[in-house]
Amino acid sequence: MYRVMRISAAISKAIERIAKLAAATLGVVALASFVFPPLGNLIETLTAWRFGAVGYVYYEIDAKQEPTKEDGNLYLLASGNRDFSDLHFGSKLQAAMGSKYFRTQPTESAPTMFLLKEGDCVIVLSKSEPTKVVNARSGGWAYVATSGCGLFG
Repeated sequence: MYRVMRISAAISKAIERIAKLAAATLGVVALASFVFPPLGNLIETLTAWRFGAVGYVYYEIDAKQEPTKEDGNLYLLASGNRDFSDLHFGSKLQAAMGSKYFRTQPTESAPTMFLLKEGDCVIVLSKSEPTKVVNARSGGWAYVATSGCGLFG
């Protein structure tokens, strides 16, 4: 009986140490992410890739660098140019002007996994070659993962 209690106490101490180590590690990563924002963006992107839904969306903008109503419906949440060529790993896109198809493959004929509702966000994991567009400035397919839009969303 005494031996079982000693083993139980040793296991409890080991679990406590592991929990403290995990908490300290998370604290260091959180602090580093706050001090060095690209690390935070990388962690957010990898977390979305691992735990979010992944699929394809079509991104297209008009001459004014605004999402096209027909095919675009996604805002690039960044300052500066918003061309398709400006998308990169970790770029955040937000659904605008209604819903946006989230597809299984990068084609219009691919099955729809679900609809992104206005305000929903995704993070770009990779992108295809630009698509030849009509009545738009630039566009193409992006491989994305669902993500929150803001600091707490």
